[in-house]
Amino acid sequence: MRTTAHHRFFAHSLPALVLAFLATAAAHAQSASSPEATVLDRVLVVVNQQPILQSDLDRELRLSILDPNMDFAHRPAPTEALDRLISRALIKQQFAGQPPMDKKKLQLDVDQRMQELRTELPACVRLNCKTDSGWQSFLTESHITTSEIDIFIREQLLILDFIEKRFRPGIHIEPEQIEDYYKKTLLPQYSNAATAPTLDAVSGRIAEVLLEQEVNLLLEDWLTTLRKEGELEFLDRSFESSAPQAGAK
Repeated sequence: MRTTAHHRFFAHSLPALVLAFLATAAAHAQSASSPEATVLDRVLVVVNQQPILQSDLDRELRLSILDPNMDFAHRPAPTEALDRLISRALIKQQFAGQPPMDKKKLQLDVDQRMQELRTELPACVRLNCKTDSGWQSFLTESHITTSEIDIFIREQLLILDFIEKRFRPGIHIEPEQIEDYYKKTLLPQYSNAATAPTLDAVSGRIAEVLLEQEVNLLLEDWLTTLRKEGELEFLDRSFESSAPQAGAK
């Protein structure tokens, strides 16, 4: 899982026994003239007594357009999106006791990421999201709101901050590892070695790449452990195969 996978990473609390008998319904009036009309929601899976709803999955699928590797025509399968939701829920359940991210820094980072989306996201480049009209066209085509994007980015940044604080301090990259990466991975990418940057020029960046790789490995192992030790109860059995590592009921 690479850093982009960190960025893809993303809750109510009711006893699973209750949820097994009741399909959680969120009643929304479709119009003032027909208050009896409702949109039913349902629980797909319960992650350590935290339900993930059909509406959560629907939102995750819509927000997948924020992945630079996705476009309007190619979205992730529902099982893949649900797997991300499960991973995100497991991580967020570990937040207790961790130092919170500075609120001012968080808001600045959210605003910066929002601007990056509007200027760099492929779907946004096509629609010229730097303009208000282009941004509105993107939101309309994607069936998402600015508020949903803001919440999505905020959660991503909080999870990233948590992962960095939990795993980075214990990792140390040796000079030999940097040199090995430079010779075996970076140099072969250049047809003419004379045009390649020097080791000194890129050693800092290589160290970051290696650190990122180590964090990813630790994160994957940790998530596997959380899945095995946790309780995942699939109320929609069609999704149960989406989490082969989970201790699913």
